[in-house]
Amino acid sequence: MADLASDSANSRLARSRRFAILALSAILIVFTVYTSATIPLQPTVHRGTFLLGIIYLALLLNPLPGALRIFDWLIAAAATVAIGYLVINWETLAYRVNFEPTLHEYLFGAIVVAIVLELTRRAVGWPLALVALLALLYALFGRYVPEPFTHKGFSLQRVVVNQYLTHEGLFSSLLGTAVTLVAMFLLFGAMLQHAGVADLFMKLAARLSFGAFGGPGKIEVVSSAFMGTMSGSSTANVVTTGTTTIPLMRRAGFSPTFAAGVEAVSSTGGQIMPPVMGVAAFLMAEVTGIPYATIALAAIIPAVLYYVCVFIEVDLESRRLNLLTAWGETGRASLREIVRNSYLLLPLAVLAYLLFVMYSPTKAAFWGCVAALLVCLPRWRTLSNWGTLSVILLDFSKAAITVVLACATAGIIVGVLSLTGASLQLSYGLVELAGQNDFLLMLFVMVLCVILGMGLPTPAAYAVAAAFAAPMLTTIGIDRLAAHMFVLFFASLSSITPPVAIAAYAAAGVAGSSPMRTAVVATKLGLSAFIIPFLFAENSALFIGQAPLFDTVVVTVTALIGVAALAVSTIGYFRGPVSWIERGGYFAAAILLMHPALLFSLLGLLLGVALLTFHLLQSRRRVDREAASQIQLSQKETQKWE
Repeated sequence: MADLASDSANSRLARSRRFAILALSAILIVFTVYTSATIPLQPTVHRGTFLLGIIYLALLLNPLPGALRIFDWLIAAAATVAIGYLVINWETLAYRVNFEPTLHEYLFGAIVVAIVLELTRRAVGWPLALVALLALLYALFGRYVPEPFTHKGFSLQRVVVNQYLTHEGLFSSLLGTAVTLVAMFLLFGAMLQHAGVADLFMKLAARLSFGAFGGPGKIEVVSSAFMGTMSGSSTANVVTTGTTTIPLMRRAGFSPTFAAGVEAVSSTGGQIMPPVMGVAAFLMAEVTGIPYATIALAAIIPAVLYYVCVFIEVDLESRRLNLLTAWGETGRASLREIVRNSYLLLPLAVLAYLLFVMYSPTKAAFWGCVAALLVCLPRWRTLSNWGTLSVILLDFSKAAITVVLACATAGIIVGVLSLTGASLQLSYGLVELAGQNDFLLMLFVMVLCVILGMGLPTPAAYAVAAAFAAPMLTTIGIDRLAAHMFVLFFASLSSITPPVAIAAYAAAGVAGSSPMRTAVVATKLGLSAFIIPFLFAENSALFIGQAPLFDTVVVTVTALIGVAALAVSTIGYFRGPVSWIERGGYFAAAILLMHPALLFSLLGLLLGVALLTFHLLQSRRRVDREAASQIQLSQKETQKWE
């Protein structure tokens, strides 16, 4: 009887917790929609209120076990008092003449910072929380750090004031972007997925994935590119498209590791695929002051090059394995069915149009959500049931917790960098270490961005890496847009780069493959993304609108040929196996062709033509030898029977 009573109590507790999660999620969605549709609230009020809701949700979704749960109640109460004080008294705090914080303000600030770090540890992971903790220790004890990163050190009170009572630390513009732009786009993405857009993308990808070879793999690449336009999260792309496409690839004959690697690298490309770009484009616009439309246009050609390379790699691998696709088995939709459901793309069309006519991203996402509601009307009975609404609320809350806490913690790090001047010191240190070699400095920055971005969502990875790395690139004369795009590329690629390749690990879980081997394969397939940033950092002709149109067209054409050569080098197959020496030659041709300088492109074209001619001649000779051998075998069989 006691056991039954205990089970009943636990069941009631679980139902109550689920109800609280769904209720809080609904309140945050209403709050997000209201502030997007009307005049935004004062920044401290808006950020503090939303962060408090996220803290409640994080405690409910990531509770401590057993009796330790009493500490969650204490955390919730402390957060309510500390953040509530800031929200209620923001005007007094902002305009008081004698800026001398009181003891309880120091205490409230320390409490909020500690709570955010603890919940980041639970919801996002140890790496980001540990980096933020080290940053705070650096602010306090910087006098003991060796040159060139030493500083005089700041008191605990000064650090707390920087984080709690200003907009330079925890409550910085990074958190502001998360609770306005990111929250609205998370809602937009959740609505689109449940409206059936993801399913339409899969069917459209099947139609566009032309050719009889490797159809499921091509569907995977194209569908992930489409999904990137609305989710902008590598892990979300993996779990959305990968659960369908990875089994298809495995049934078609691809190895589990290759199928998972293709999914990981394709999903990671969503971070650089306009218009959403992992929401990092909006952060970039906030940090740099560059209009969003300029950033999205500039990203188009690099993103297309990335996906074309992966698409060709899948095609070559399928030809190497002779994997012909029976389209009937892949569920290839009819063109009539796709056209009939094309109205589902209306929200994306509305979003893109409003963004490019210079609406604010928040307003554009709001009207995109309105359009999503309209396209849901034919299915309102299905979508209005409690089960579907619960899934939408849970999807929104889980994604919002990760992004908001990550951005708040990234704000702590950026606030310390601003207070201590460490980012400039690091910039000068690496510039001095690189000497006059710009390529070496960019190599240092690449490694730094990948390390800083490991295990983080794209917005936080970009925010942290940009604070450290972008100033280094601008000091050597690289354009501001190119410098921040360089940082975004490599911060995003941390999702597939070992040892913390979160997108590769997610794909490996779906495919049942080795996580580390999947990360290695994904890194190899995404090699183009490790090269492209070095090219546009040197010459902005790869960016639409940043160079004369003729230069952009020429560079794009040669770069497309270059990524095709790179795909051959990566897979080691064209019309037949490609030797290691030839693969080295194709790699060199790819680098030359992708280089914006016309002379290098011409040299790469000549080298590529020479290699291709040699390979085709070798393939013809091999086919002739195989045909002759077959004829001889047939003659021997005939003589044997005679």
